Amino acid sequence: MASPQRRAMSPCLGPALALLLASCASSHTNAANPAGPSTLNVADAAIAGGDPGMALSVTRAILASAPDNVDALIHEGNAYYALQRCPAADAAYQVALHYDPHATQAQTGLGRCLLKTDPHAAELAFTQALADDPNNADALNDLGIARDLQGNFAGAVVPYSRALLADPSMTAAEVNLGLSLALSGNGPEALQYLGPLATGQGATPKIREDYAAALLASGRQAEARQVLSIDLPPDQVRQAMRGFSQVIVQSEAALPPAPALTEAPVAPVAAPPRGHTLVQLGAFNSRRLAEQVWQHLDARDPALFAGRTPEITSVIVKRRVFYRLRVAGFENDAAASRFCGAVAAASACTLADF
Repeated sequence: MASPQRRAMSPCLGPALALLLASCASSHTNAANPAGPSTLNVADAAIAGGDPGMALSVTRAILASAPDNVDALIHEGNAYYALQRCPAADAAYQVALHYDPHATQAQTGLGRCLLKTDPHAAELAFTQALADDPNNADALNDLGIARDLQGNFAGAVVPYSRALLADPSMTAAEVNLGLSLALSGNGPEALQYLGPLATGQGATPKIREDYAAALLASGRQAEARQVLSIDLPPDQVRQAMRGFSQVIVQSEAALPPAPALTEAPVAPVAAPPRGHTLVQLGAFNSRRLAEQVWQHLDARDPALFAGRTPEITSVIVKRRVFYRLRVAGFENDAAASRFCGAVAAASACTLADF
């Protein structure tokens, strides 16, 4: 599989895009907690309440008597991260990984600290976290952010979609997915996500800004200006429109030529015998988008996908309709796992769960 784009964002595009992206507020740990769940719940509540110093005091008290407590180390890293002290957070996460190399929340924490300085290294950290926990919604959302910050907007669509499938209540992933769709030339699909969010009861100025950016990317300038006017005075509306326009122009310049859906059809293969293994490459809110993601992946590595036939089926998850993109034709789980190992650099891939 060809590697994702690694170029750094331009000095103008990077900060403007970063303001539009939504990260998760905090990490959630599920590891066993020798100190008792309630103790570290206090640290979680302190971080969520804007008092990471209190969280740091709680974790230090635990680590004083149990320095190898992985969950406490991760919480300590989270507290330092909330204090914007990434070197200290990195140290805590690294110690946690020393005791447990598969501590996915520590891997995710390391990636978050790298997002501002080295999005490609952050992508590798999130990819490692997902290798240990493929349905980690936080890591999937952050992987999408890392790809967006590198200009790989089409590549960000898959992890955002999988984050939303893993946790349909994750508004951050839904907002980010809408923005990535808009910046990868899929304006109508972007508005399907961002429109209801921007006009619903839980709408925030941040969500409305992203909705305005998607409207602008779809050529609906007057509507974008109207949405921005809800929260901004006229001079700031003009400034926001200029900033969004710059992001959109640069994102369009980075887009590869998009083949029509009827071009280069996948060669049909015989249907596998009943009971043979399938793999899932993602789940999306429209059949058209699932088809586009398939073409994106197939174009990146034709040899890997040669002879593979996509299967797109609908499924209802928590009252929402998703379209699962799956690939058939694997003789056993081992063959499917090898395929997923090859495709994982560009997409989340799992054996289909029946």
